Amino acid sequence: MEQQGFKTVGFEKSMWCRHGANGDNTRQACLDEFRLVLLHPAKGGFEGTYKGPLHHYLGFAIARDLDSGTTCLSRAHCIERVRPKYRQWNVTLPKTPMMPDTRLTVDDYPEGYVDPHFHAQYRGIVGSLGWIVAMTRSDCSFAHASLSRFVQYPGPVHIQAALRVLAYLSGTIDQCLVFIRPGIASRDHNRLWGWVDKWRGHLMEE
Repeated sequence: MEQQGFKTVGFEKSMWCRHGANGDNTRQACLDEFRLVLLHPAKGGFEGTYKGPLHHYLGFAIARDLDSGTTCLSRAHCIERVRPKYRQWNVTLPKTPMMPDTRLTVDDYPEGYVDPHFHAQYRGIVGSLGWIVAMTRSDCSFAHASLSRFVQYPGPVHIQAALRVLAYLSGTIDQCLVFIRPGIASRDHNRLWGWVDKWRGHLMEE
């Protein structure tokens, strides 16, 4: 990296940066030049191959539109794979991951209820949800966190709540995480948005 003119960024020794001509780091020619040297052992690089633009990485489906400057991360293929496993094809698609005011508790676990198959199924659903939710579907993070608390003692109420999250994901399978290139005008430009119940908040203030 040093031979190619890279320098570490501040105290972060694992992050490297190189300024190109006129401070341009994103020119394709600059990237191609670095890639050729990086994969050329005779020039101090590594043995490796270049397979073109990235489409899948660590379970993500990646779609880039260079013209519009957007990058989309999706796990729709994971939802498609999990859905038939738990018979989620002809089900009502809810508008939210969990029912409003849902409060799962240990009391929802029937006393003396021991069914290894049922427990394995619940753990499988929660594990699949964790893989799907991670980094791309933050709208289901709270639901997954709530369900994860009961993997040791799930009851029928818990598994119904878990299946509802799967049904919700099936109905919103096209949702993904989109990053926008800096400089492109957009109201949602790489900004995290949140919503609150104004009426309830106003009532609590009073």
